[in-house]
Amino acid sequence: MPRLPPRFAAIILAFAPLFLQRSWRHARVLLTGAILAPGQRTVTSILRITGLSRERRFVNYHRVLSRAAWCPRAASRILLGLLVAAFVPSGPVVLGIDDTIERRRGKRIAAKGIYRDPVRSSHGHFVKASGLRWLSLMLLAPIPWAGRIWALPFLTALAPSERYCRTRGRRHKKLTDWGRQLVLQARRWLPGRELVVVADSGFAALEFLAAVSRRGVACIMRLRLDAALYDPPPPRLPGNGNDTISLSGTTDVVIGSGTGTTQVTGGAGSAFIAPGSQNLNFVGGAGSAVIYAGTGSDTVSLGTGGGLVAGGTAGRNVLQGGTGSASSVLFGGGNGDVLSARGFASTTLIAGSGNETLTGANSTANNLFYAIAANGGNASLQGGNGADTFVVAGGNTTVNGGPGQDLIGIVASGGGNLTITSFNSAERVTLLNYGANEVSRALSTASVGASTTLTLSDSTRVTFVGVTNLNSSSFI
Repeated sequence: MPRLPPRFAAIILAFAPLFLQRSWRHARVLLTGAILAPGQRTVTSILRITGLSRERRFVNYHRVLSRAAWCPRAASRILLGLLVAAFVPSGPVVLGIDDTIERRRGKRIAAKGIYRDPVRSSHGHFVKASGLRWLSLMLLAPIPWAGRIWALPFLTALAPSERYCRTRGRRHKKLTDWGRQLVLQARRWLPGRELVVVADSGFAALEFLAAVSRRGVACIMRLRLDAALYDPPPPRLPGNGNDTISLSGTTDVVIGSGTGTTQVTGGAGSAFIAPGSQNLNFVGGAGSAVIYAGTGSDTVSLGTGGGLVAGGTAGRNVLQGGTGSASSVLFGGGNGDVLSARGFASTTLIAGSGNETLTGANSTANNLFYAIAANGGNASLQGGNGADTFVVAGGNTTVNGGPGQDLIGIVASGGGNLTITSFNSAERVTLLNYGANEVSRALSTASVGASTTLTLSDSTRVTFVGVTNLNSSSFI
């Protein structure tokens, strides 16, 4: 399998919690190959591009798609989070929604129907096409190296034909019903972001527009000429000095432009806060919050609505995740940050530059910790009571996984020191970007005393504190 850059491998590892141990070994090959394969991304093409064209047990890779137990919707949520973090970390999130027809024939293609072919039809000429109708929700984001906006699909649903539903006694759902479900699902996944949906006139239906607008989603499409449109309220602008703001609207915007400290108390609605050069003290409420800090030091405690926080570059930020059922994403900003997961909702904690502390000690959820050497200095990662995932590459990092069934991913990065404390029999370690025999080679040359120290092929030293009987069963 080709060696991947550390950041690339870390993204692949984000999908590991979706799969069982045996399935993950094959799934990560499919994920990597799907990105690298030219042309059609069939399993055969993927095995060929990853150097496994002579694999005798190739059927195991097909079974990942046909038999393995994993949740595609959870994978879509992870994919959306990665895309948003990479291309639109702040500001409104623009989504496109459109349907497409996959021309399939055969007795076993039961959900197919006959539809108007949008490509070959015109106003005066109607062309029918038989196949499966898929509805896709895409992130519309500017791609720096392309110089244009790309549509990046992250959630796709099959819309069965009316005849298929009638023969099985099911209620047929219109395309707008499927679209409403997909958009509202994205709304739940991004509770603190402003969503804008771009669609064609096929979605200009009152039921669809009313349903998504109640959740604060803006729509851009061809409407009636007499449609009533209104301007949004102007943003609130605090001045210089110390400001105290209590949010009470359905959607609040706070933009800082002066100096001093801004104290903000969240309400039941969603909030977008950009304190600029000011220091921010934020206490969240029931609504979600998106906080994109500037050059100050911030103290943020998200409420039950969760949200996304990017700490200030001055460092010494104290960022705490939400306490409710909504997930949170915390980005460290500078030296001396402390990022904390709380409650029972999943939190993603990403170390910034300098010395960072990431902890899930007060959390019972399955959290995701990132400490990549390119992000800065040393990091201390403390897991919680859930099954946490740690992604480590380079630097001097300490991982204390806690009592859960944790997964520790080590990405080849050219060196570094990793210290793993409280390693238990339920935890597992996975190596990314290393050779196929890396585990057996490292174990055979391990230094065993009161602890076990492995030296990997890229000079990364991994110390398992208090472990003297480390073997291959601890690796996947």
